[in-house]
Amino acid sequence: MIAHVAQTGEDRGRVVLHLKSGRPNAIALEAAVRVAQAFGSDLESIFVEDEQLFDCAAYGFVREVSFSGTRSRAMSLDGMMRDLHLACAETGPWNVVALGEPFTGGTGATLRQVLTEVAGSTGLIAVGPKAQRVTGAIVVALEDIAQLPDMLRAAERLAALDGAEIVLLLVATDEERLLQMDGEARLVVEAREGVRIQWAAVARGEAAVIAETLRRLKGGMIICQFGGLVVPDQGDLRPLASVLECPLFLVR
Repeated sequence: MIAHVAQTGEDRGRVVLHLKSGRPNAIALEAAVRVAQAFGSDLESIFVEDEQLFDCAAYGFVREVSFSGTRSRAMSLDGMMRDLHLACAETGPWNVVALGEPFTGGTGATLRQVLTEVAGSTGLIAVGPKAQRVTGAIVVALEDIAQLPDMLRAAERLAALDGAEIVLLLVATDEERLLQMDGEARLVVEAREGVRIQWAAVARGEAAVIAETLRRLKGGMIICQFGGLVVPDQGDLRPLASVLECPLFLVR
C-alpha cells in the first residue's frame, strides 16, 4: 500500500517527525517538511523520546518542574507512558513517520518495527549518514508493477515542488522480467512528461549493486517498497546506508 499523507483538515495523522536524544539530521528534517509541503499536510507533531527520562521516572524522588519554575509535580513511569500515548492519540492515526536520526546499517529490523508497530503508519522517511540533499530527480525504484500508479502519483507531488524529473527505475532479478515490466510501465507512463525509465537487474545478494545504481542517479528522494530487493527487511542495509545521499520514502 502506498503511503497516504493526510491533507490539512482530514481527521487523520500527518507527517510525524520522530526524534530521539542527540542532534537530528538536517536532511531528515528537510525531507519531512518537503513531504508535508508536497501533500498539503501539516507537520503537526514533533515527538521527542528520551529514554533517560524513563529511567529517571522510575525513582520516586524525581519531580517535573514547569518552564516558569512556579509549578512542579511528581513523575512516575506509568504517568509518563500515559501522557505519551495520549499525545499520540490526539492527532489520530499516523500516516508517515520521519526518522530524525540516520539509519547506519545492520538489518531492517528498526525500519520494520516502525512500519508495522506504529498504528496507522503507511510510510516511512529515512536517511543514511551520508545524506546531503533533498533536491534532484525523484527516483521511483519499482519492483511491483501493481504499485506503479500510486507511486507515480506520490512522485509527481514531490517533483512538482521544484519541477524535478522523475526517474522510474525498474528493479528485478533478471532482464526477462525487466523487459516485461518495461512494457507494462510504458502503458502507465505513456502521456506523462518528465518521466524517464531505467533498468536495474539485481540478483539477490547483490545489495551493493542497487545501492551504487541509486547513488549514481543523484536523486532528491527515492520512493521504494520496504521488504524487497532495494530495502530488504532481513538483509544487510550497510551497502545502502554507506552510499545513500538522499532520503528514502519507504512504503509497505
